[in-house]
Amino acid sequence: MSCSYLLISKVSEDFYPQKSEGFRLSRRALKDLVDLENLNIVNHLYMEDQESTKVSISHTKGLGCAMISKDSKLQSIGVDIEWSDRKYKPAIEKYFMRDEDQESLSLIQVWACKEAAYKALSPLYKGEKPLVLKDFVIRDERMFFEGRDIGEVKVEELFFEKRALTLAQATISFSDY
Repeated sequence: MSCSYLLISKVSEDFYPQKSEGFRLSRRALKDLVDLENLNIVNHLYMEDQESTKVSISHTKGLGCAMISKDSKLQSIGVDIEWSDRKYKPAIEKYFMRDEDQESLSLIQVWACKEAAYKALSPLYKGEKPLVLKDFVIRDERMFFEGRDIGEVKVEELFFEKRALTLAQATISFSDY
């Protein structure tokens, strides 16, 4: 995976002041990675002023993340971050887990991987039905959609400001999809 990412937990009040904290944090991380004034993202896929730069953003309470890649072999990328101690409603897994998902991954890891996979596939997807997280299977650092291997997904546990964080990154290369 040839991607770079940046996590941000603080942003000045004058940076997109009318926007939500999550928007502001993820866009600040993006700005620091791409060093562009125009932070418009086209089709959830690339920078408006730099089409060769693939981009994905994510946020969770008090934290923003941006991921970019200039790798010409990559068609799309996706990122998701979640605090590892995030609480979910009981039985939420029925909405995104599948029997085929890798059993050694925790609930939060599967959730993050599927969010990243969704973000990577959605700008490329031309199907008739809406995509949902349950459409994806995560197994052996690969992501599958409709039974087909469509790319790579990696998940890691980090500590950010003394708190456990789950970070998932997904990539779809031209040869995969």
